[in-house]
Amino acid sequence: MRILVLTFLLAIALPFSVQAQEADRQYETGYSDPIEGVNRGIFTFNSVVDEYVFDPIISGYRFAVPREGRQAITNFLRNLKTPVNLANQLLQGDLNGAGVTLFRFVTNTLTGFGGFLDNAGREGWAYEREDLGQTLAVWGVGDGPYVVIPFFGTASLRDAVGYGLDSFMDPINYIDDDGVRYAYNGTLFMEQKNQLFDVSNDFRANSLDPYSAMKSAVYQNRQAEIADRNTHNKKRTETISESNAFAIPDYDGDF
Repeated sequence: MRILVLTFLLAIALPFSVQAQEADRQYETGYSDPIEGVNRGIFTFNSVVDEYVFDPIISGYRFAVPREGRQAITNFLRNLKTPVNLANQLLQGDLNGAGVTLFRFVTNTLTGFGGFLDNAGREGWAYEREDLGQTLAVWGVGDGPYVVIPFFGTASLRDAVGYGLDSFMDPINYIDDDGVRYAYNGTLFMEQKNQLFDVSNDFRANSLDPYSAMKSAVYQNRQAEIADRNTHNKKRTETISESNAFAIPDYDGDF
């Protein structure tokens, strides 16, 4: 089921959800969490599914495919997502960032075997991911409550809805071939699980309260992503993406 459907149903259910326990105070975040009990249950469910279903698959993938190969796949998927990034940068009025994104796409498509090589990045033109959640934030839309989506991950309600709506900006989702669309979105999903593999396991192994630690990390990194719209330059340092499975962060190798 597509993220948009999940987030839409969750948005409808939110007003009817009961209040749960307060967040652990050692992890201060700006997110309200009125359904913490529900979120914690889904977070635990996701952790179990990751540990027993997706983690073994990702471990096998990492064993079979060297880091260079995995990075090439990440580069290619990022190149395919250029229309989404570009559209959001234009909606934010970020013409400088849009120019960099377009330059990266042309350069990597023509000289990087369709995007498998990030030649633009090697020249200092860093990748920057944008999404509708960031666009809505620039437009003044607040975070909304913190939510955990089954199988997918964690985000504010604004960002979760934004990620779902981003699918309508992706030209590949308009290809009239179910097999292509399912293969593409399935590959994106597993790539996201691969990118989050290390950080998710680190939270589970080393945090006294993985739920609160994850929520704090999501909030802090998300604020950094939103704030970066005024920091474009050739040698710009990429911020770490938020710890969820909606986007393509950069945890699996830095080449």
